[in-house]
Parts: sequence; structure tokens; C-alpha cells
Amino acid sequence: VSGDAMEITFGLDGDAIEESCRDLERFLNAELSGAVQSASLLVRDAARSGHAYRDRTGDLTRSIRVITLSGRATDGTLSGGVIATMSYASYVEDGTSRMRPYQYLFTAYYLNTNEILQLRDDALENAVFRAGLR
Repeated sequence: VSGDAMEITFGLDGDAIEESCRDLERFLNAELSGAVQSASLLVRDAARSGHAYRDRTGDLTRSIRVITLSGRATDGTLSGGVIATMSYASYVEDGTSRMRPYQYLFTAYYLNTNEILQLRDDALENAVFRAGLR
């Protein structure tokens, strides 16, 4: 091609990209931890109030608790959730050969799936925003 040429280039600041990636990792861990905690509270409250089993003593319902968070989202180890701590809790949840299941934990999770997914999506969006990448 003869004549004048216009060169177009793109430059990247590697240090700034590395810093943004570190920020994103930090904010992903913080935001997703908050989302798991919020989702756990949501499921706990729904399981306590919306169960189909007959709770004669109130012990099973009172034993439904949020599991302490552990791990990091960016390591793939972030974990939380809900547990019922009474010794017979799994029999009520899963049933036995003599009793039908009353899936109070699964049902609480299932009925709140859309809200839980929204908590996740909001956490991801907030992390990207906080890292200055949006």
C-alpha cells in the first residue's frame, strides 16, 4: 500500500492489570462469602417457618442453624449452609422405612432458589464494580 499510513496500537499496563486482578480476587471472596451467608440465613428461616412436619417439642425447629462459613470462593472451597443438629433430624428430612420424608431443608432451599441465585449474581456484579472493572 502506498501513501500515508495510520498505525493503530493498543497498550496494556501489566502492573495495573495485576493490581485489578488482586482486587477482584479480594472482592469476589468478600462478596460471595456474604452471599453464601445471606443464602444460608434465608434457607434457615424458611426451614424454621415453612416445614410440613409436626414439631411436638420445638427442638428440631430450634436446632436448625447456619453452618459457619469456611474456605474462599477463588480457591473453590467456599462453603456454608444450614444444618439441623437434633440426632433424628436426618430421619425427618429423608424419611425411614416407616415414615415418609418431610424435606424441610431441601424444600426451604428449593423454594428460595431464585433469590439465592440473585444473591450470587449480585455478589459477582458487586465484586466487579468494587474492583473498578465496570
